[in-house]
Amino acid sequence: MIEFKRILPAVLVVFGGFLILYLIITIENKLLYNYRMDLVSKGRYSLAIVDQLVTEPRSKYYVYNFEYKNKIYNGESMFKKGQRLKQGRTYFVLFNPSKPSKIPLLLPTFPVPDSITKAPPEGWKELPVPVDKKEIMKYLEFGEND
Repeated sequence: MIEFKRILPAVLVVFGGFLILYLIITIENKLLYNYRMDLVSKGRYSLAIVDQLVTEPRSKYYVYNFEYKNKIYNGESMFKKGQRLKQGRTYFVLFNPSKPSKIPLLLPTFPVPDSITKAPPEGWKELPVPVDKKEIMKYLEFGEND
């Protein structure tokens, strides 16, 4: 019983630390989920060009840029196993028009037709190709930038 009393504070600190870490991760994931779903209704779409695949010891990600209101913004998209984005190729990107550099989301699942070569300076309110918003929401919920 005496041994238990000695280690109890350490056990409580470790347990409390794990609990706090769990809460932080849960809240952060919920905020990111809400941000993504909010983008579908309030965001803008533009065209992004993939610049490069960056390979670091523990991660790989694509770097891309897009234009909004005649200014260039950069973004990063995590490399997914089996997903091969091509350098110099154009993809759709979804972003927050009030903060375009804050977590733009690349949408490589929805191909850009050859007939679309430039986005309007203000971007598009809707994707300029026939895609159901539910498909975009499903992709953002389960597919991209995790």
